[in-house]
Amino acid sequence: LEMSASQQNLDNFIRKLRKKLRQIENLERLNRSLTEDEVIKLNSKDEVREKLQDALEEYQVAVETDERDVVGSTSSQVQKPSSVNRAVDADTSRHDHLEELDQSTKQLTPSSDHNTSTENRILTRKHDQGDRTKLEPKVKVRSELAHSYCQVSYLEGHSDLITALVVVGDKVVTASRDTTLKFWDITLGTEIHSYGGHTGSVVSLLVLDDVDEPCLPENDKLLISGSLDSTFKLWALHSGQLLRSVYTYSPVLHIGYCFPAGRLVTGSDGGKLELWNLASGENTFSSRAHTASITGLKISNNAVYSSASDGIIRIDQVTESGHLVCLFVSEAVKTVSGSPLVTRHIRCLALHQDMILFGDDARNIKLLDWKKGLVTKLSNHTNSFSFTDALSCHGELLLSSSYDLDQGLGYINIRSSRRFEYLATIDDESTERIVCLDFGYSSSNNLFVVTGGMDLKLWQVLPAQSVNKSTEQVDEDIFQLEFRPALAQLAVDSETESSNDDSDYEDESYGSEPGKVRSDISSNGWLSWCTLL
Repeated sequence: LEMSASQQNLDNFIRKLRKKLRQIENLERLNRSLTEDEVIKLNSKDEVREKLQDALEEYQVAVETDERDVVGSTSSQVQKPSSVNRAVDADTSRHDHLEELDQSTKQLTPSSDHNTSTENRILTRKHDQGDRTKLEPKVKVRSELAHSYCQVSYLEGHSDLITALVVVGDKVVTASRDTTLKFWDITLGTEIHSYGGHTGSVVSLLVLDDVDEPCLPENDKLLISGSLDSTFKLWALHSGQLLRSVYTYSPVLHIGYCFPAGRLVTGSDGGKLELWNLASGENTFSSRAHTASITGLKISNNAVYSSASDGIIRIDQVTESGHLVCLFVSEAVKTVSGSPLVTRHIRCLALHQDMILFGDDARNIKLLDWKKGLVTKLSNHTNSFSFTDALSCHGELLLSSSYDLDQGLGYINIRSSRRFEYLATIDDESTERIVCLDFGYSSSNNLFVVTGGMDLKLWQVLPAQSVNKSTEQVDEDIFQLEFRPALAQLAVDSETESSNDDSDYEDESYGSEPGKVRSDISSNGWLSWCTLL
């Protein structure tokens, strides 16, 4: 059915309100003082969202009214489409899609440490990813996980946005815009240590095991924090002792560690990648790898994977001489359908074997096979005006944050990391935007998730048989996981934004890049940037 004029006007109005809300949401994440105009915009969030809800309700009523009118006048002439055929076609397409993903992952060269996250994992000299994977329980079948329950609780102590976190066994380290780091006991739900010393927002974390650090107490782990105060600091995780502070002259947005080279890697808001000797604090190499702010940094062996706010992903190799040599830049990647990829602000990065996973300001998670230059998409939201701020992939699970812009609520989607099959959603219907997450397993092999945003939350997945149904009905902190069929279907492309959508509002200058199709670059454009080794 074609839109009526009133529906079209409402649709345009809804688009503008959603765009305004997205701008406001990005204002909340800026790591600087807001201007007077920005504060006014921020304070209008509830009013804008209320207008959006009213417009959505009005639009739905208009659509239903038009459909009734059409059905009443043409029911004798219109043949209804077969829902059975649609279901069969969708199921067949999904089967083909999963087979394609399965074949692509089988063709990749396996590596025991490609899952290693430099921000969401504990790193060791021996690259313990393979060992940890063996210890993690096999993923539950979809029906069992979707019928499980979840108990949610708060970890209270930070006074501002939680920007980064990493699970360490049955404990978690968190960083915040309040300039502190905290170490928590997940089992008890209590704070163990608070690390103070930064003068700006702490935005990145790294926990290292089995690393050469003479000042580190025996049997302790090395905690490294990066901050907007242009320093990274080394701490003894368990004792809480500050070991060293290094001034970098640029805000430290992301950090990682390259074991083969024995170097810390930092990423800055100016697009620089830098290598550091931890023992001496010496900067051993610096390169402006990106033209925009770095938004993600992962390391596997001697390969450095980085993303930027302009939608570009880059792979560099740390050479024996201690330099970075470019291997790949994602300027000419295409979707599996052959169309150019729309580049947007990349907000998170993860690795799985040779696949690069990333989330941006759109409805799908992207899987980049960088050797082929092809991107496959996984549904993570139900509308185009969405954010994927956090990914965590290790063992047999991929977890992603999702944010319902219309409602202002965040939730967690769970997928298998083998074929990326959607398994379940964790949603307590009262969580705001989730900007960081990680997960682990309890001593009884039950999944738990820790999420950060304006609140720090612990989500403990409980087997269905362990929950007393009468308790679940009266305890608001216990709820059942959901299975959302729309997230199990083939991914739907997000809408590209036309300039007409912006007519009443300012540009997207608040931490988000508008969608752009990089169709003006030749298919081998990235080769001119990089050296193939």
